Amino acid sequence: MKAFLIDPFKEIVTEVQLKPKDYRHISKHLECDFFTVVYPPDIDKDVVYVDDEGIYIRDQKFFMFKGVPTPLAGYGLVVGTTESSDSCDPVTPLADIISLVDFEETKGIRWINT
Repeated sequence: MKAFLIDPFKEIVTEVQLKPKDYRHISKHLECDFFTVVYPPDIDKDVVYVDDEGIYIRDQKFFMFKGVPTPLAGYGLVVGTTESSDSCDPVTPLADIISLVDFEETKGIRWINT
């Protein structure tokens, strides 16, 4: 199954392969133990998985996704969803995902360890 990996460290979005019905493969791509889902309003039937604890990582990088009001921390993974909430190939083409992601707007955001 295909998915689109948003890499804020390299500032690119690329197609990757996922093992269907294997949450560990999502965690592997996101480089995290726990992930959460974001539902951007501008992509139909697709979701973005992100590190649930990404905001707490020192020297983290961020990205913006059109329609989502806050920066997203770490890697993002765009995956399609079926009506029964199973994962599938994204409906939105890669070129459209690229146009919805912004790395420039998050420049200068830094994690401050207190």
